[in-house]
Amino acid sequence: MSIAAIHLFLVIMAASLLAESTAVKLRCYQCGVGLSQSCDVFEDALDDDIDDDLTNNTSVLTFQVPCRDQELCYKSVNDADVETRGCVPMEETDGDVCDDGTCICSTDLCNSANGRGYMTPMFIFTLLVGAYNL
Repeated sequence: MSIAAIHLFLVIMAASLLAESTAVKLRCYQCGVGLSQSCDVFEDALDDDIDDDLTNNTSVLTFQVPCRDQELCYKSVNDADVETRGCVPMEETDGDVCDDGTCICSTDLCNSANGRGYMTPMFIFTLLVGAYNL
């Protein structure tokens, strides 16, 4: 494969990753909020299939919700050890941060210790490989 074809492939891959990250709404786990199930039930669902891919675990899928535009994921534990997870408006934070028992993050399903957020690292890796090959 020629160098030009590799560069073209890397540019297309980087563009598709960037387009996907801006076009798709953020998904977060939600529990302990409103009518959703408690976070204890969510933790049990995570523990049931901890070695399996979380995106295929149907009991965990029931806790996934799409956030609205301009929202990020959060996980919070209050002084009484009551846990909540869900979406929070973006204006309340500048990005990934933990403070006073609340953590806010900006990748899909990041409000679980076992969540996977591959989009940003994959995008950076693609750009680095492309820059190295120039």
